[in-house]
Amino acid sequence: LMDRMQAAGVPPAVIHLPTLLWSAIASGRVPMAELRQAVRRNKARLPAYLAFVEALSRGRHRDMAVSLLAALPTPAAVEAVDRIAQAAEERGEAEHVLWAAEALHRLELAPERAMALAATAAAIQGNRRAAADYLAQAIALGPDQPGIYARAARIHLALGDPGQLKAAAAKAVMLGSADAFAAAVVAIGLLEQGQKREARKIFAVQRYGDSLGASLAHIAQAAIVAADEEFDDAARVMELATQELPDIPSWLRSET
Repeated sequence: LMDRMQAAGVPPAVIHLPTLLWSAIASGRVPMAELRQAVRRNKARLPAYLAFVEALSRGRHRDMAVSLLAALPTPAAVEAVDRIAQAAEERGEAEHVLWAAEALHRLELAPERAMALAATAAAIQGNRRAAADYLAQAIALGPDQPGIYARAARIHLALGDPGQLKAAAAKAVMLGSADAFAAAVVAIGLLEQGQKREARKIFAVQRYGDSLGASLAHIAQAAIVAADEEFDDAARVMELATQELPDIPSWLRSET
């Protein structure tokens, strides 16, 4: 097949990486040195490579998916696992989130994130004790990482602990997190304390997040606008919030 494609004028570099991947699947062995070199030379194909890894992680080739992640530079591997975990979290798939945690552990990368993902998986399953234990370990391993506290805020929401939720969100924002959910929790808390100006400052920084974060951020912004008695504008922002509600992960929807 490679000979025929090359004869047709297809550059060898274009077909080299896909061929390596399917060879690994067929043989059950990953040619790691060659694969790393191919990944490095084909950066434009990295999104497709990551999509392939995610597809493997959802089926019977989960171990192979971890091996393919090992061919990536460390930052790219950690980001890839985070994306897979986030997609699984949004679907409420605890087992797949746990796979992501185990992948980081096997790759010996970001142990604090691995523990935070394990906490998320436990929270999805409704295992409060395990979620709290894993989360405590994650914070101990990464006490200054804003992403850990942003994830902790979501976990405390699922566990129905508003005090810990607010504390984790405040810590995430203080450490510089751009997470929309954590920012919204902090902004709403400031509004409740009558600190409208400080609440508005929270959204002076660009915030990012999934449907949960976007929805709560819109609600917080609507409340800020309503505090200025601009009720028509507040209603328009609230409409944006309601558009996000159907996509909130099921394991967080009731608490939200």
